[in-house]
Amino acid sequence: MNAMSLITPRPLHESLVPHERDAPTTIHVAAGLATTAQAEQLRAHVTSIFALPIEPALPADPADAPDHTTTTFTIEFTTPDGAAPTALEPTEVAGQEYELTITADHARITSTGVGGWHYGITALRRLITPARTPATNPTPTTPNPTPTWTIHLGTVQDAPDLAWRGFSLDVARSFFPYAELTRLIDLIAAYRFNVLHLHLTDDQGWRLESLALPALSDRGGITAVAGGRAGMLSQADYTHLQEYALARGITVVPEIDIPGHTNAALNALPELNRDGQAPDVYTGIEVGFSRIRTELPATLPFLRTVFTELAGLTLGRYIHLGGDEAHQVPGEDYAQLVEAAQEVIATAGKVPLGWQEIAGARLHQDTIMQLWDRRSYPEALMEHSRAGRRSILSPANRAYLDMSARPGQGIGVNWDTEFDLADAYDWDPRAAVPGLVPDTVVGVEATMWSEFVHHFDTLTTLILPRLVAIAEVGWTPQSARSWEDFQARVEREARWWADAGLAFDEEGLA
Repeated sequence: MNAMSLITPRPLHESLVPHERDAPTTIHVAAGLATTAQAEQLRAHVTSIFALPIEPALPADPADAPDHTTTTFTIEFTTPDGAAPTALEPTEVAGQEYELTITADHARITSTGVGGWHYGITALRRLITPARTPATNPTPTTPNPTPTWTIHLGTVQDAPDLAWRGFSLDVARSFFPYAELTRLIDLIAAYRFNVLHLHLTDDQGWRLESLALPALSDRGGITAVAGGRAGMLSQADYTHLQEYALARGITVVPEIDIPGHTNAALNALPELNRDGQAPDVYTGIEVGFSRIRTELPATLPFLRTVFTELAGLTLGRYIHLGGDEAHQVPGEDYAQLVEAAQEVIATAGKVPLGWQEIAGARLHQDTIMQLWDRRSYPEALMEHSRAGRRSILSPANRAYLDMSARPGQGIGVNWDTEFDLADAYDWDPRAAVPGLVPDTVVGVEATMWSEFVHHFDTLTTLILPRLVAIAEVGWTPQSARSWEDFQARVEREARWWADAGLAFDEEGLA
């Protein structure tokens, strides 16, 4: 193991030395191979980190160019062979690798894909820090000193071990508004997560505006679990949120949960109920009692409408259909509903995902299973894995961050077990589920449910520092990981959280 890395998650290789220079007044972003949209996203990402004016292009006449050694720092985005970069793709490692080369006035990020460019930016973030701030009361004889940067010069070569590195947030039980979601995106982007999975619907609420079936969001946008917050994302909010995420290398994956977890839909649309009578609003925390029904004429049109509308709003390639804890749905009905939802999603040009229970249905070859309940990994999961279907690992005892970090923490749940930072770090996703074909494990996803997590400070206190452990589990091969090295790095990260005003679990750092 080399000396402690400057970057978290730990990269594959870095060779860096510190250097001090005057802080630039502008940053020049050179992204000639990018599309106009990609270049705008790169500039937005760089601006969000360095908060300096961005120059989109150098002057045509070199005589008009600024003195780069004193006023400008250039960040250049290239591909190894001069070809156009591949788009963000969270199921493929290719296109997420990057090589970062830094000199005193220039950083070059080379990758075959847009994802690698963004993840290189997050590495650069940790390699440039202000070294001195100006005095507060300058005088003619003691003027302000020139602000400086400490830049680590050299190279970083890196690539993720697993392609999909997600964070899932339940906004259905208790809502998190747009401004908090963007703060969350900034946080997970810093650790090279590439998916934000939003659990948009459940028994307690429906959080995305529907123009096709407006009663869903009109009614489901004003309800919540007891003590939680109501609200919804307008379609415009959802579009802007996806664009904000894409500008940080993150794909938003929406989830409409069927055939269980559907009381909000049943309350809004009486025709989905067997007797035509809508149930009361539900504000409790029980699961498994609600269902939609195959025998009702409104059910399949409902599925077609909501998933087709969602697909039309979604910029990424993936839509999650839920599928968990449908305890009241007979097996044949369950399979029919899951298969119908898959068909609508695939027809709309998207890739279906679902919680592990969907293994009981016939699955499209490209459907992705998300494993969560380590108490029950049925043989059907293994059969699908042997057939080449992919999985994302979210075991509750390693990735459910609404679980308390330790007994007596005072927040979080423990229906599975408490788990601390070491537990979140010390596991191998490819070996976590006996019988699962290792090569079919496409990634990991940390998860936050909101039955009892109703505010942003509670959210960040539960996820930090364990979120960073899961980031490294997904990014850094287990053979390159060291618990002692990680502990030292996460303590350094905690200073950044404090500076950023983020609540975190200080006791959980130990």
